[in-house]
Parts: sequence; structure tokens; C-alpha cells
Amino acid sequence: MAKVRYYYDTETCTYEKEPLTVTSFIREAIKYTTGSLVLGGLLFWGASTFLDSPKESLLRQQNDELHTQLQVFTEKLEKVEARLEEIHQKDNQLYRSILNEKEIASSLWDAGTGGAEKYTELSTEALNQTAHKVDQLTYKLELQSKSLNKLMATSAKMKEKLERIPSIRPVAGGVLSGFGHRFHPINKVRHLHTGIDFVAKTGTPVLATADGTVVLAGIKGNGYGIHVDINHGYGYLTKYAHLSKVTVKEGQKIKRGQIIGYTGNTGLSKGPHLHYEIEKNGAKINPIDYFNADLSPEQYVHLRKEADSENESMD
Repeated sequence: MAKVRYYYDTETCTYEKEPLTVTSFIREAIKYTTGSLVLGGLLFWGASTFLDSPKESLLRQQNDELHTQLQVFTEKLEKVEARLEEIHQKDNQLYRSILNEKEIASSLWDAGTGGAEKYTELSTEALNQTAHKVDQLTYKLELQSKSLNKLMATSAKMKEKLERIPSIRPVAGGVLSGFGHRFHPINKVRHLHTGIDFVAKTGTPVLATADGTVVLAGIKGNGYGIHVDINHGYGYLTKYAHLSKVTVKEGQKIKRGQIIGYTGNTGLSKGPHLHYEIEKNGAKINPIDYFNADLSPEQYVHLRKEADSENESMD
């Protein structure tokens, strides 16, 4: 509403109301309208700048929640990567070393290297970086999985090989005569004694010293009397001679420690004992070095001393 204006009338010496004209009315209306528009504009700007709409408020809340989840997810990825790196180091430095396998090339492993940066705001770039990190970890996990599968296969082959390498005594007795040149008790000549003679009375159980397949069980007319030959693979063959009885047959699969016969005095033999031989790639070798699985260091030293003694062999 326009303000009432007064003026001083000099003739009457009083204040009189100023008459309202069209010009003064328009002027007052413009002032009032302009003020209202300015005030309304200021209020609208303040509300739009500092106050969110319900939809904007909801979107801002959802964005904050997603950002928090992204940070948690990124931290978990970092922990997974750290654990994967530990496994990778053990793989290269321990398992592959034991199994005599080459390490995974760093160039191959590092092909999956790179990390998602930490972002303070949720953005397309942050999500892309995290997705890229997931792809890198997936690549490394797949590579490590293949590596472990290969090592397991290598370990299985190594286990099989170890089970097929002679490593125990065929009987528990002491040594009568060792590997090397000895005087033959029957032929009365010095000859190469190609095995070890163990003290064992007739009927003592004889054990296979490694896994393998029986290739001979009986008499072959070579002075060994009743004997058993076992092919262990990997170039190894063992012979158990002068037996009184065999409990296996040719072609039979044998496990280490299994009874294959009993000691006796058959063939060219001076008395009851077990003559034991090992061949590797067709050559006779000293069995004394293949008793590691059932001898302490002290027992091995004692047995070796007995085997090295220059004496008469039993066969």
C-alpha cells in the first residue's frame, strides 16, 4: 500500500494530505513490485543453493552409501592382493625350489600388476579403476591356480619316484659282507661281490625295499638260487637271492615293506643269509647308500663300517 504523503500549507499553517495522482500511484506500485521481486528472487536462490529437493537429498544419500561401499571393497581387494603375493612368494621361493621347478617369470606375473587408486568421490573413473583391479586379481589367481596344479602334479610324480627308489633294508640283521672285491667261499677266488650279505637265519621275512613290479621269482641257474628281482622303474632294479621260499609271482605289483619271500641257503651259498643287490641303469651299485629311510646316522655309520670290512663273502 502506498504511503500517505503530507505537505505544509503556508496559507492555513497546517499539514494537508497530498492528493493521489496517477503518476505517484504508478511510482509507488513499481517500487513495491520491484522490492517484492528482488526479495522473492533472493529467497528462491537461497533455497535452491542451500536446500536439496527430496529427490536430490535421496540421491546424495545413495551416493554417499555407494562411496562408502566402494572404499570398503577397495580395502578388501588390497588385502586379497597382499595375501596372493604371499602365496606367490612361497610358490617361487619354497615349493618350486623343493620340486626343482623354474620360478614364474616376473614379466608374466607383473602383467597383472596395477592397483585401483583411492577416490574421495564416487565417479565413473573410480568404478572403472576398481573393475580393472578385479580383472588383475582374477588374472593372477588364475595364473597361481595353474602353477599350484602343476606343482601338485610334479609333487605326485616326485612322490611316486621316491616310493620307487630303494631306501630300506630288506632284512633287519647286520652285514656279513659288503659291496666290493671279496673272497668267494665256494669258488675260492677273489671276485667282485656285487651286493651286500645280511645276517639272517633261514625263514626270516624278506621285504621289498621300494614299490615296483616283480620281473623274476624262482630259480634262473645263475648261482643266486631261489631269488626275486623287482623292477622299480626310473632305472632301478633290486635282487633278493638265496631264498628258501618266495611269496610273489612275476608281473605282480609290489609295495615297499611288503614280504616277498623268506631267507634260505639255496644256490652258491655258504650258509643261511640274504644277498641283496641294486642295479641302476643296468650297472651294479653299492646298496649301502640306499638305507636312509630306516637308519639313524649312527646306525648308518656302523653298518657302513661292517660293509667296508675286507672279509669272505657268503656267496
